[in-house]
Amino acid sequence: MGFQLTRFEVLVEPKHYYKSGERVNCMLIIELNGSLKCKHVFITAIGECHAKFYRQTRDLGTTHFMSIPLNLRDIVKTDIMQNALYRVPFDFILHNAFLPSYKVKNGHVMYYVEAIIDNKLFSDNTYNTKQEFTVKMPSNVVTTHTRDRPVASVRENLLRYYGIKIGTVRLSAHMDKDTYYPGDKIYINFHLANRSTRVVRFWPQVIRKTSFKKEYIYLDSNDLVSANCADACLENNSISDIVSISLPFDCISTIDSSLVEIAYTVKLFVDIQNSIEYFDEIPIFIR
Repeated sequence: MGFQLTRFEVLVEPKHYYKSGERVNCMLIIELNGSLKCKHVFITAIGECHAKFYRQTRDLGTTHFMSIPLNLRDIVKTDIMQNALYRVPFDFILHNAFLPSYKVKNGHVMYYVEAIIDNKLFSDNTYNTKQEFTVKMPSNVVTTHTRDRPVASVRENLLRYYGIKIGTVRLSAHMDKDTYYPGDKIYINFHLANRSTRVVRFWPQVIRKTSFKKEYIYLDSNDLVSANCADACLENNSISDIVSISLPFDCISTIDSSLVEIAYTVKLFVDIQNSIEYFDEIPIFIR
């Protein structure tokens, strides 16, 4: 029997994001010219985690942590799909979605609905399509800190410029709290005592660390989320000020799970005329 599969796709109700426990409305569309022998059309909602570090040639592979089977048997009658346009609505409850949708250069967490026309009993071909959707969730980390508690750091470093001692810099910094939400501003009160012969600047950075985990293997990835630079502090001088760092509205929450761990720190750097000196780092939590 000759046939032409002119359209085969899954449509997911357009939403910015879904949450675990919500109903996901979908539609399967099959447009067929001719007749196609097949047994079933299988539909599965899948959540997967994948990590591969190309420079390290290490691959954790793909783990399907969520699989919701939806078998639409009523589409296929007498093992033949006839010349027609099929529009089949269906839905499912999103459960076991304990990770947010997340993509970095070395891996991802993604959710999608996949449809497969099972044709293996009649030929070697199968036909599949999938549609991705976004899942968002709050942090699953219960902090031992008291929320809105200021967090402080005091460090003094001996500075070298191309190996030559140029003096010391003392940095005192404290943050307004330790727990934030996407879109918040982080306010850092600091005092910089510059006892060197160079102009320096306080330069805090929010860093996100992603750890993909599988059994005893951890693959880490560090990404700059946001940063800001304070005013310059002249040589043999001091400055006290407040510097703010804006968190993106799409910032992923702090997560700790068996597959992925997402953690945040504010790293405290001092810029010394095109040279960066690390002082300290303070962990924060994104809810």
